[in-house]
Amino acid sequence: MADLSNWAFPALDSMVLLRSEVPEDAFTAGILGTERIGNGVVIRDDGLVLTIGYLITEATTIWLNTNKGAAVAGHPLAYDQATGFGLVQPLGTLAAPALSRGTAASCRVGDDVVVAGHGGRKHALKAKLIADQRRRAAARHRLADGSGRIGRPHRAGQHDRTDRLARADP
Repeated sequence: MADLSNWAFPALDSMVLLRSEVPEDAFTAGILGTERIGNGVVIRDDGLVLTIGYLITEATTIWLNTNKGAAVAGHPLAYDQATGFGLVQPLGTLAAPALSRGTAASCRVGDDVVVAGHGGRKHALKAKLIADQRRRAAARHRLADGSGRIGRPHRAGQHDRTDRLARADP
């Protein structure tokens, strides 16, 4: 990984603060609240924001704030229950750079990493990668696709395969 001794990353400006409001009578309001605040990341040049889906579930109002102080209304485009991610389209110009998609293929335990959210460098943490979860993620994928005989229960179009976990037969 690159040397982080002078870690002023332009990527930090891709992070946005997301604030949403949900009606009091919404199905998720009692569990998740009516005011939700979190982070998102600009992933396309048109300002499309990737965030955690619960922030935008049933939201009637969404505001995106950049590190430069701009505040722009947003519209929830999608929520994927399988991944938990949501997409928000800004209704104006964010003027925040899109974060290009990277890969973790070259990351090794002990490498320097940056944990980032809205707020720039003063709200980012320099850290060390302490565990390699890729093998675990690959195993989970095998389990989820059925080859390991278990999947997420009640996923659309799939049967619950958890019953096979207790049996020895493949």
